[in-house]
Amino acid sequence: GRASFRHYNTCCTHCSGAEGSHSRDCNARSAGLDEDSSGWVRPISVPEGMCQGGCGRKSFGDFKTCCKSCPFLIEKYGRPGHDCTCDIEHNEGLMPPWYWRVMSRESKATPFHEEVEGHYVQSLGTKLIQQTLETRRVVKCLRVEDSVLWDAYSKNRAEIRRAQENRTWMSFSHWLAKKERLRVSFTRYPPGKLT
Repeated sequence: GRASFRHYNTCCTHCSGAEGSHSRDCNARSAGLDEDSSGWVRPISVPEGMCQGGCGRKSFGDFKTCCKSCPFLIEKYGRPGHDCTCDIEHNEGLMPPWYWRVMSRESKATPFHEEVEGHYVQSLGTKLIQQTLETRRVVKCLRVEDSVLWDAYSKNRAEIRRAQENRTWMSFSHWLAKKERLRVSFTRYPPGKLT
């Protein structure tokens, strides 16, 4: 009873009839989802006002996607990823970055610690250090992906962000008007006379 996949005669490679077994992506497609090789499940249809990339987030303003990164990363890596602003808007930036290895796993609830060596970060580090120390280079660079450290960092960052949003700013002239006893005096010094 399932539709055939693309130009093939069956719905999937594991198909053994209407009541038989099916592959995981076949089950996802029959449920109205489209699962690609990375394990990310992309919806076949997306409601109006939601990111057309299928990540599950609301679209930004009049745009069709939540951010510029989402459709780019879906196209390049087969799964969504978001820029920092989008993450902050949708989950206060509490989720680990999209490029962490744990984000490609099915279970993100299990605590993790990984040290990832990468050429990209190493070359970026070399470029930065050579701005001041031209003959130096980064030999090895590790990115630490640790759930406990990330949770503590991201929660503190979100708390600081909320505190800044609730802060009321007062113009300097308004502040001066509130300070009845405050007297501001300016002393002019001739050029070159300050020591």
